[in-house]
Amino acid sequence: STCGCSLDQLGGLARVPAALAMQGVLFSGKPSNDLWLEGGDLFFSTNGLSEERLKSEKKKAELIAATYKKWGVAVMTPGPKDLAGGVEGLKKLAAAAKLKLVSATLATPEGELIFPPYVVETRKGVKIGVVGVSGAEPFQRLSEVKVLPAAERMAEAIKKARAEGARFVFVLSQSGLAADKELAKNSEADFWLSGAATDNLPQPLTVGRTKLIQMLPQGQQVGVLTLNGNELGEYRQIDVKQHLPEDKTIQRGVDSLKKKRTKAALKGEAPAAKGKTETFVASYETCRGCHTKQVEFWEGTKHASAYLVLFSKNQHFDPECITCHTLGFRKDPQFQKIAH
Repeated sequence: STCGCSLDQLGGLARVPAALAMQGVLFSGKPSNDLWLEGGDLFFSTNGLSEERLKSEKKKAELIAATYKKWGVAVMTPGPKDLAGGVEGLKKLAAAAKLKLVSATLATPEGELIFPPYVVETRKGVKIGVVGVSGAEPFQRLSEVKVLPAAERMAEAIKKARAEGARFVFVLSQSGLAADKELAKNSEADFWLSGAATDNLPQPLTVGRTKLIQMLPQGQQVGVLTLNGNELGEYRQIDVKQHLPEDKTIQRGVDSLKKKRTKAALKGEAPAAKGKTETFVASYETCRGCHTKQVEFWEGTKHASAYLVLFSKNQHFDPECITCHTLGFRKDPQFQKIAH
């Protein structure tokens, strides 16, 4: 998904192959000898989805899983949004993608780890350890999981990965940049991918012995780190720009999802708010009565025409997009049907 607030929008699953190719990164569209890592918050737009929204977004999640399987993406640490369909739902998606899930801190309410704390992958004869870390704050609203203290468990996972022969260790974190900086200070990790935030670090930030990186969320960027024999080489962040050509197979799947969502919206499938016979939608003219200056200011910003961005991309019936481009959608007793 992409956001219409920037002039040069970024993102789009179908544009990733072209983005890599434009930067001279070999990409065949099928599993290779590269090690693909995913930082999490991949499958769903948020957690706490309604039953209908979850059903709709599962189709998108399944498309992502199928694409990641084709590409050979190897390891991911889950973000809180990935658990929108529950732990078992996430495991099913990961199995479909042939994606290994790691987290040294995500546990059941009883304190048992849900996923392996680390894995060791071999690429081009070099063993690479991948450790997952989840912070308490991003997961605080999820009763299904308990987040264990990170520092000791992360250190233990890194030590075990090294003992299994890992030449390099990567940490995939869903803790937030501030927490990651503190955790990375005394870690024995080589590279650290920081998730659960919208910051962007164009160049690696050195914290202790660890190089910490962070990319824009929602697939807007891809990071590439070269391996020269037994040494780590150059790191680059590649923007997935809107003008790039789309992979036809992936785009067909994306377009099919859009059509189904539009059809469902026009049918008015959304259930009416409980106990309500009418819906209420406040337009900006309603606000003008009391907030004239604020409305005049707003009319001069890009937000005043944000909904038109969806029209231009034929996404104005997509529930996932509507949530960010309107107010009150599916919030009882506000508007329940996009067609209204």
